[in-house]
Amino acid sequence: METKGKLQKIIDPITDHAHVETVFGQPQVLKNKIVVPVARVFLMIGGGMGSGVADNGENEPMEGGGGGVVLSAHPVGALEITEETTRLVKFRPWWVKILPLSFGFLIGIFVLKLIGKKHNHQQ
Repeated sequence: METKGKLQKIIDPITDHAHVETVFGQPQVLKNKIVVPVARVFLMIGGGMGSGVADNGENEPMEGGGGGVVLSAHPVGALEITEETTRLVKFRPWWVKILPLSFGFLIGIFVLKLIGKKHNHQQ
């Protein structure tokens, strides 16, 4: 079997399951809304093959290969579909919400230390 055929045999079963529905389920109908889960799906495939001559003094031909696959899916939101409108409701982790506050707090501490140093040098 040629290399392309071997890779296709590995990739097809993986990509057949790399869907939002596989991880988060089917769209749901709630009252007058349809809620469709939205995910970020990441697929990375790598591999290699090689051949050479053995270093054992017999100059024996050798070959080898290997590979790997990474597949991940993370929720990013949901589509809310009504008769009037469609909107994307984004999911954000808790740390994204407090990141600006934390950054502002650290800048405030830095500015206060600078002011304190200037004040101490002037005395």
